[in-house]
Amino acid sequence: MITIIGSLNFDLVTTAKRIPEGGETVGATNFATFHGGKGANEARAARRLSPSDVKVKMVGLVGDDTFGNELRAGLEKEGVDVSQVNYSDKRTGIATILVDAEGENRILVYPGANGDFSIDKVSEDLWAESEFVLLQNEIPLESTLEILKQAAKTVKTVYNPSPILDVPNSAYENVDYLIVNAIEAGIIAHNDGNSVQTQNDAEKVLDSLLDLGVRTAVVVTLGSHGAVYASKEGSERGFVSAAKVKHVVDTTGAGDTFLAGFISQVHQGKPLEESLQFATKASAIVVSREGAAASMPTLEEVLSS
Repeated sequence: MITIIGSLNFDLVTTAKRIPEGGETVGATNFATFHGGKGANEARAARRLSPSDVKVKMVGLVGDDTFGNELRAGLEKEGVDVSQVNYSDKRTGIATILVDAEGENRILVYPGANGDFSIDKVSEDLWAESEFVLLQNEIPLESTLEILKQAAKTVKTVYNPSPILDVPNSAYENVDYLIVNAIEAGIIAHNDGNSVQTQNDAEKVLDSLLDLGVRTAVVVTLGSHGAVYASKEGSERGFVSAAKVKHVVDTTGAGDTFLAGFISQVHQGKPLEESLQFATKASAIVVSREGAAASMPTLEEVLSS
C-alpha cells in the first residue's frame, strides 16, 4: 500500500494575463475551483498512476464544512482509502492560486485543519499496512519529522520538503527517497550561497544531499530541463530529460504528479531511470491542462503517450 500523509486544500484558481502588482487591480480571464493540497494531489495521482491492485490511502484532516466534505468524497470516488481523513474543529485548508498567461502560478495557502495534524492522528496499524509513506511540508513540521522517524523503522519513506522549511539535517536519516526541486536542493545542501540552476549544478549537489543520511536515493527536479538522480550505493546515477510540452497551461500539481508517478513505478520495482521517465511524462500531461486534480492523467494515458 502507498500511504500519503499530508494536506488537503480546496483550491480557488484565478487566471489573468498578468499578476497584479501591489495596490493594483487587474481583470481576470477565468475563475475555477479544484480539489488540491499537496497530500491530496499526491494521493489522487498515485491512485490514477498505479495498477488497480495497488491500494492508496490518504491520511489527513479537513474541516466539517462543504469544502472538506467535497474533498473527502472526491478522493473516495477516485478509489483512495479515506478512512483516516478525519475532521478538525478548524475550517478546511484553502489555497488561493493566481495563474498568469504563461502558466506560472503564485499560491497563498491558509492551512486551516491541516495545521492541527499530529502523529496521534495516525493509527498504530498504518505502518504494518504500508510499503511506502509519502510526506511533504504542509502539515506542522514537528508532526512530519516525528512521522518520518516512526515510519522509517518499518516502511520506505518518501519526503518532498515543500514548501521549504528549516529542517534539521538529522531528519534526512529517516528518508529513503528525497525528492526536491532546484531551489530546495540548493538550500538543503547549503550550496555556499550558489543557486542550483543547471543540470551540472544539480549533479554537484547530489552527493551533498546523500551525505545528509538519505537511505536510498535523491532526485533533483529541474522543471522543463528534466531531473538528475543518484542512489545511495552508487549503482544508479544520471539525468532524465523532461518530456516535451507544446503549450503550458497551468503548472499547478505538476510536482505532486511527478512525485506520485515516480513512486508508483518504484513501488513496482522499476529502476530509478525508468521510474523518472514515467514521472516526466505524467507531469508533462498535467501542465498542458488546467487545474491540479482535474489535469492528472491515468496510468493508461501515460503509457500511451
